[in-house]
Amino acid sequence: MKRSLNKAIAAFTLMIMIITIMVPLGVNADDTSTPSASGDDGSVVAEKLVRDKIRVLEIYPNELNKKSEKVNDMDVRKKLGTDSRFEVTTMSINRLISLQQDINGNYDIVYFNGGNYTRNATTEHSYGSDITYLTADKLDEFIESGQLCVFHTDVFTNKSGDMYATILKERFSKYRNNAAYANVRVVSNENKNSTIDSFAELYKDNSEGMNQRPILVITDSPLAYTSANQAAANNKLTFSFKVYDPETPLDEFLMVSLYIDRNNDSLYSEKEIIYPQVDGATGQQYTVKVKNGHAGTITYNMPQGLTGVYFWKLVVSDARDAKNEASNVFKLKGSKIEVRVLQVKPDDNGNLSLINQFKKDAEDYGHKYGLRQNEYEIKVTEITVKNFNKNIGNGTLKLNGNYDMVILGFDDNYTDKQLMDNQYGGALGQDAINALDSFIKTQQSVMFTHDTIHFRHNKLLTEYFADDVGQVLNADGPNRKNGNNFVGIWTAGLAGVSSDNSWNGTDHWNRSDAVDKIKIFDPNKDYQTINTSPGNNGEYVNPVNTSALTLYPFVIEGGKYDNHTNRKVAATHYQWFKLDLEDAEVIPLFNLFKNGEDKFNDDAMNNYYTYTRKNITYSGTGHSNGYTDFETKLFVNTAIKAYSIANHAPEITVFEPQDNDKISKAAESMNLRFRAYDFDLGDDVLKYSVDVDKNNNGHYVSLCESVNMDNGQVVNIDVDKAYMPDEGIFKVRITAKDMHEASSEKVLTLERVDVPMITPTIQICDASGTAVSGVLYNEVVNAKMTFTVSGKSTPQKIMNPVFDLTGIYLNEDVDTYLDDSSLGAVTFYPASDPVPNLITKDYNGITIAPESTSETNLQLNVKVEEIPGFMASKTATDSVNIRTGQVKVTVLDQDNNPVKNVTVKDLGGTDTWTTGTDGSVLIEKVAGTKDFDIVVPSGYQPGSETIHKLNPAGNVVSTESEVNLTYDDYNWEIIYKINFTGVNAIYYKINQGRTSVTPIGLAGVAYELKNHTNMPASILVKISVDPLASGKLTKMEYIVETWNEDGTVQLTSGPNMAVVDSTADNITAISGFGALDTSKQLLSTIRSAPAGGNLAGQEYYMILDVPRTNTQKIMIKKVLLTIQPDAPSALPIEKTIDIDSQGIKFNETTPPLLR
Repeated sequence: MKRSLNKAIAAFTLMIMIITIMVPLGVNADDTSTPSASGDDGSVVAEKLVRDKIRVLEIYPNELNKKSEKVNDMDVRKKLGTDSRFEVTTMSINRLISLQQDINGNYDIVYFNGGNYTRNATTEHSYGSDITYLTADKLDEFIESGQLCVFHTDVFTNKSGDMYATILKERFSKYRNNAAYANVRVVSNENKNSTIDSFAELYKDNSEGMNQRPILVITDSPLAYTSANQAAANNKLTFSFKVYDPETPLDEFLMVSLYIDRNNDSLYSEKEIIYPQVDGATGQQYTVKVKNGHAGTITYNMPQGLTGVYFWKLVVSDARDAKNEASNVFKLKGSKIEVRVLQVKPDDNGNLSLINQFKKDAEDYGHKYGLRQNEYEIKVTEITVKNFNKNIGNGTLKLNGNYDMVILGFDDNYTDKQLMDNQYGGALGQDAINALDSFIKTQQSVMFTHDTIHFRHNKLLTEYFADDVGQVLNADGPNRKNGNNFVGIWTAGLAGVSSDNSWNGTDHWNRSDAVDKIKIFDPNKDYQTINTSPGNNGEYVNPVNTSALTLYPFVIEGGKYDNHTNRKVAATHYQWFKLDLEDAEVIPLFNLFKNGEDKFNDDAMNNYYTYTRKNITYSGTGHSNGYTDFETKLFVNTAIKAYSIANHAPEITVFEPQDNDKISKAAESMNLRFRAYDFDLGDDVLKYSVDVDKNNNGHYVSLCESVNMDNGQVVNIDVDKAYMPDEGIFKVRITAKDMHEASSEKVLTLERVDVPMITPTIQICDASGTAVSGVLYNEVVNAKMTFTVSGKSTPQKIMNPVFDLTGIYLNEDVDTYLDDSSLGAVTFYPASDPVPNLITKDYNGITIAPESTSETNLQLNVKVEEIPGFMASKTATDSVNIRTGQVKVTVLDQDNNPVKNVTVKDLGGTDTWTTGTDGSVLIEKVAGTKDFDIVVPSGYQPGSETIHKLNPAGNVVSTESEVNLTYDDYNWEIIYKINFTGVNAIYYKINQGRTSVTPIGLAGVAYELKNHTNMPASILVKISVDPLASGKLTKMEYIVETWNEDGTVQLTSGPNMAVVDSTADNITAISGFGALDTSKQLLSTIRSAPAGGNLAGQEYYMILDVPRTNTQKIMIKKVLLTIQPDAPSALPIEKTIDIDSQGIKFNETTPPLLR
């Protein structure tokens, strides 16, 4: 028999690679030992994600004498365009400067082709191929973060003259041959191909100075809105993701920022970061820090009632600010949008009535342009310039509070006049200009159309708003207001026309400079392919940036709109002043388009058609009639976007009294209850005022003025009878304003009378009878109602009034709780109070159960029904805000590694849940005191339980002894720690003939085994490895130790040391073990699983041979298991589990006497 000596070493680590940072309505790190806002998850597992594509941005210039370039012949596209490792985006530099998208975050490599780069500054009459300072800042950020940028040497041409003094050369020459920026390379025609061929290795070679951007994988996000799928997402948004940065150590953190473009201005500002935190070292704002190689989840509740599309962006950045980002758009469907539009038309009514246009059927949608049932309605009021001037001037027309949007249009030259005449006609006058200016400053929306900003007409409009609109009109000081002598920077189209159309026939705009320069930059008159001449206008547009304006409610990009013939508009032409592409808030959306002329099509600075800036939209439409389906859909989208981008006045909901209610003369006071709600981001505090017109003569007396209230708060005011007439009609005016002074008002016309009436009140209460303003889903509430009976009747009458109780969740159907429920008999007398004069009713047991799990509200209405000919109906209302209570249960092992597939039980009910791959499960729709427990899986032992109360951002507020969910404390987590003990060993003694075994016992207990001194002994060990909760067991090693009698000296050699016998014949001979698959179950020192295999969940056997016994101890001390987590890109992990520290001690037995 051959014996081999094998040392067995073992350790076991059980871990899952996904660390979740999920707290719905907030974000919290998965740090289960010391939770913090930084996202410290306390785990040791990392997943090394693999980059799917290397994304290259390739830029080229437009040559002066070409209408377009051969894109497929560009350097990178030609070499790598079909290489599956790369994704190449090739565009002209003029298109690049038109895009809102960042460079850092979207690309791994930037490459500038050779060619003629020529100056193109917004404030000059230059019309070449150049970068803007704004886009240069984006490229600077990319370079400073250490990512690879390659310039062709043509960028830094030595050609002389202003024409070649490019911003590109000005800004980026500093990086050329600069040893501090090894990530910036300059190539020539001779070496460009070899450099491009090396991109796959070069961009990630940190020894060459490169810094790869992080890898970001989105695993869950809100339902994406597309032309093929226009369904609405839930208001409760969930973003799950994985991050990994090859340049960051695995124990360090990456910053993750979630942006939601709530105001739809196509910009992502720091104020739109969800749950912002500030990094102490850099001052950078972020949402959460995630340990490198881990995963996270951020959830956020969009405000109730929103309808429309909204964009999101998730950004991960490393220590050098190299970024990766993902973005998309989702749709919400809440309250119906009602957009109040005022169209200010030329005095001859122009060439388009939006009232008439919006009544037409929208192609492919089955409804009118201006109305989609239960979703949006555009209500247009039309007024001429003359009446607008007049009514604004005499104060009979107010914009703020009455309109959401003003549209100026439509006609060629708009008014065709410079100034307002003495009959209010002509162009817009000073009062109208002031009103528009005020409207814009309160963040309301205005749409300027074709020729409203002009070099010859609409003088005040141009002077006051050209800058606000985002066009380059240099007019400062005394030359700006009411003066002709100001300078605008002409578009290429205007500069190239043959006639001089300046005001008063003088050269006020430096026309000679524009004319001279355009001859240099446009020698072939490529910009005159579309001009103002009849029959030579543009009829198509080209998309630039995606925004809500291109998507909702009509999708007018992608699909059939990829074909320019479906992007047809009424004939039009370029506008007059350059678009200021140095302004980050200017977002070009469509350019004019001429098939095959990319130079023209890409130039948003000169050939813009539609763009936005803040709350202003500009459209080149209006030159002529013949408005198309595409164009009309664009108008509708513009109106809806204008509504969403604008600041909105608060909405006032009055609960009691109702408009036209009658108020009892006998009442000492009247209860006024109302709510003001503003869904604009950041409008957390509003101001309200209440005024009373006691005598209904237009003279209001202030009851309270500019009182602060929380957004959405219900206000209760007792209006004393001194503010009301003894009898007769009076009015109550409620005004609410936001921080931008956008205001709305609600006027109630009321009448104080001495007639029979029953005035109801209602309060929503909890089970104890306490009024509540907020409750949780599945919480039970009661309706407490009172009915005050007043008035007299001649003759005396006995009535049997009834009432209804109904409820409605936001945007859901009405629920009827009581219908014609009796109030009992009521007697009305000629000269005394009715009997009874007060009735109380309770309706108990309303379980809060809206269809939506996002934040919403319930409104309860009690209505006393009319008694015809005797008593009018009266209604009272109360409302309660609703949130979803939630408990995140996380199960971890002793090393903070997530344990999946663990059953979570509700000890107060029958519901169960199961933990996911992150070891967590989110339990929603829970309220009150809750008690949970887990079913500890096989191979684990119970450990600790920790309960945390969380704030809305998901950060720990306190550690508690029980879960008690309330409206204010609705966010909780429970962390269970369980200990893995899933490796067990049982010892058996093998007889001298090696034919049978005798049980010794479970490892971990001290055993004594008699054996003749200096004689051999063999021990069989049966080892059971429980199934792993996560991952696959890929390798096992064992440590077998031998110690002297008192355990003070470990033996490492010699005949007294136990060794592992891995010979199959030695176990199959033992009775009962002949059927073993020894290739799988007999252990030597090391066992590795085949590819994809799993060693867990099986039994194994090991033979320990001791050549000579002499009071020593032997034991399997520990086992080392190597585990591959479920994610294939996660790093393998190890864990040591102690098996036996007591061992088997061999004691001497007396040998038999020889006779």
